[in-house]
Amino acid sequence: MRAVRLFLVCVASAGVEAMVRGILAAFEEDALGLGLAWLPVLDAWERFEELCPAAFGLGAAVAILSVAASRLARACRRVRLLSIVGLVVAAVAGGLIARNALLGLASPTDSALSRLLWDQRLFLRNEPLETWLWVAGIALALFLLGGRRRSARPVRVALVTLLPVAAICSAGLATALHRSAAGEDGARHVFLVVLDTVGAGHLASYGHDTVTTAELDALADRGLRFQNSYAVAPWTLPTHASMFTGLHPIRHGATQERLFLSRSFATLAEILEDAGYHTFAAVNNAVVSKSRQLDQGFSTFLAMRRRDAFETYRGRGRHPTNAAVAELLEGLEEGERAFVFLNYIEAHYPYDPPAALARPHLEPEWLYEDAVQVDQRWDRHYTGESDHDERDWKALRGLYRGELAALSATIGDLVRVLEESGVLDESLVIVTSDHGENLGEHDHLAHVFSMHDTLLHVPLFIFGKGIPAGVERMDPVSSADLYYTILSAAGCTSRVEVPQGRDLLAPGAEQVAVPLVAEYAYPRQLLDGLGNRGRDAEGEAFAPFLRRMRSIRDGDWKLVVSSDGLRRLYDIGSDPREEHDLSELEPERVVELEELLRGRLEMFAGRRLDTVVEHPDQPLGPLGFRQTDPEADELRRIGYTQ
Repeated sequence: MRAVRLFLVCVASAGVEAMVRGILAAFEEDALGLGLAWLPVLDAWERFEELCPAAFGLGAAVAILSVAASRLARACRRVRLLSIVGLVVAAVAGGLIARNALLGLASPTDSALSRLLWDQRLFLRNEPLETWLWVAGIALALFLLGGRRRSARPVRVALVTLLPVAAICSAGLATALHRSAAGEDGARHVFLVVLDTVGAGHLASYGHDTVTTAELDALADRGLRFQNSYAVAPWTLPTHASMFTGLHPIRHGATQERLFLSRSFATLAEILEDAGYHTFAAVNNAVVSKSRQLDQGFSTFLAMRRRDAFETYRGRGRHPTNAAVAELLEGLEEGERAFVFLNYIEAHYPYDPPAALARPHLEPEWLYEDAVQVDQRWDRHYTGESDHDERDWKALRGLYRGELAALSATIGDLVRVLEESGVLDESLVIVTSDHGENLGEHDHLAHVFSMHDTLLHVPLFIFGKGIPAGVERMDPVSSADLYYTILSAAGCTSRVEVPQGRDLLAPGAEQVAVPLVAEYAYPRQLLDGLGNRGRDAEGEAFAPFLRRMRSIRDGDWKLVVSSDGLRRLYDIGSDPREEHDLSELEPERVVELEELLRGRLEMFAGRRLDTVVEHPDQPLGPLGFRQTDPEADELRRIGYTQ
């Protein structure tokens, strides 16, 4: 009966642990303050499933506590202070080792030992609450093992002596494994460059015949150009989170419905930092921020739009971000490796390029001074306050392409920085985008409420050490693929999470064709950004767009499934602009692709799904960017809040 009671307490304690995590997350998001007290209940089961091994371990600790409380009190009176200190030390080491052994068994990778040791370090850094709960559980277990029996003393002595030694040795071995993993044959430096809000269809190298992006298009001649590169989501936060974790939004959860990346995942920067790389980020989009927890693993994280960083690097004869990179490279010690992440926001709203760059892209009927007066606000477009006609769309496209011309020149200068610093030949450089932009296509504006390829089709160039020049790749690739591609190039393939992408530079990778999935969560952060207008949006102009969407692309076929029941099917090969919905003409193909989408999503999520895309049981309340965020002013400037 005691065993049965222990098991029941374990299960109950695991549920309580999951609920506590849900409540903590809700407080972190200010959910309870906004009346969303039900949110922890909804989160609890998912968290329980994800953390099942650790949760049961915590439950066991609580069960031991319930059975042994009185015995512990008696034991403490008989144990000398020195023994208590030794016991705590042993508990710390034993708790970490036991916890990571469970996770290592539950989620095997290519190197279970390397994973266990690496996870031991990362977990202590990112999950101190759970770590110390484990410590408490192991401490209680050791007390029980020791008790008052003389025969148990050798066991206690052995545990107190050997566990700290094992913990110290394993930590040292973890460091050695990961620092030696960055082999000399790998790229010495890695540069991940994200051109925020740049759709592939607006570049000459991807078929556009009027845009002046010579510097960007020249990247294709330096290395690989991926013709069929697609984002995992049509906006900034989830796509960056996927690049940093190798996971899809359904797994990492950084979406419109939860505006931060959990610290429980091993990010690209964390792994490379532990492997000995200097990790550096310079970002120009306020969404890519510390507030969203996208700074994980970066020893230097510069928010370039903040006054202190901007003032530091402006006036140096080049883009402030490029000036920061030049300073970084000059300061590297001999033999030091660097992982550099850069985000450029020129193409993002508001579109206000220099007049000299915009005029070549404006129709003769438009003066630059008039074009910049066309309303660019996405919210007023959807409410009908701004009635854009084709003439207005042409003006906005001209301004946008002027921004691309400015961005192209900036990237050309970045390449010169790498050349002048002498690091280009020993570096891997990846240039891509997080999403595109709608400028009247399908009557959409900006990158909201849409899953069209105008948002999902993004450029991808890879060049540098060991990369063949002037090669066009036709295989379908995803933003989630960049995670493992970079780790493989750096020689760091040991990781915490099994990536959901692939190594794009592996032999034969160009022969692989996998279905691509993209996701768009319920746009709660957009409604919050509109203030009172957003809170009253249901039933008004935004109502048709208040839904979740997921899409899958398999060959030339693309299916978009919405939580309101809408299905849209396109033959991209014959209809690249997605103008003809074939769902009613091809019902069997819709069913086939929907089942394929379900299978992919379940694999990414690690759990069964009731439906391919669930609609919220009730409208999700405002839970988005806050006026207290350090980036609040910049978020307002680039259109995320009003």
